[in-house]
Amino acid sequence: FALCFARGYVMLLGRAVYRPWFGLLTSLVDVSLVSAALMAFVLLREPVTATNSRLIFDFYFFAIAATALRYDARITLAAGALAVVQYSMVIAVATLNFDLFAASPLSGPYGRFDWPTQMSRVILLAAMTALAAAIVYRSRELRRLSRSDRLTGLPNRTYLEERLVAEFGPEILDTQGRFDRARMRERVFRDPAQRHKLEAITHPAIREEL
Repeated sequence: FALCFARGYVMLLGRAVYRPWFGLLTSLVDVSLVSAALMAFVLLREPVTATNSRLIFDFYFFAIAATALRYDARITLAAGALAVVQYSMVIAVATLNFDLFAASPLSGPYGRFDWPTQMSRVILLAAMTALAAAIVYRSRELRRLSRSDRLTGLPNRTYLEERLVAEFGPEILDTQGRFDRARMRERVFRDPAQRHKLEAITHPAIREEL
């Protein structure tokens, strides 16, 4: 399922279909796939494998860390919150339907079920979310500082591109979400109103630089 979803997403991008919410959707799916794998063990009547897994649980951290690449702290917080909620649900379903203390002997491959370990896992998920969000916030702050010339304080190219995206929408971005000059030209040259709008943005910036 994960490979099919990834393949479909790549196909959409290959057809120049880009939407701002794609990043949120894929991040939430990443987290949900980890939760689904753990819940599958509960359904297979192996609840201790679900609650004490030493391999699958760690993929939560990969999924949360990957959200930092989206460059949006809201996506990171949403994915982290979903991970906490879904893992808590896995624990709740397992404890409500099975006697985990009887099902997890000390000699078992995954050890014995205990609440302190489960609470520490939830806390680690929350801490990972906070760390990833802090990294995104700091990265955005550094980018904000890089949008202006350190000597003159005037906006630079990065600022201008972000301003154009805000004014003309995500249609001027390429399949990777980056500013596409060709799409920008195609849009403004076929519509005089759009061209005047572009000139109203770029001409003041050019005059300030001069």
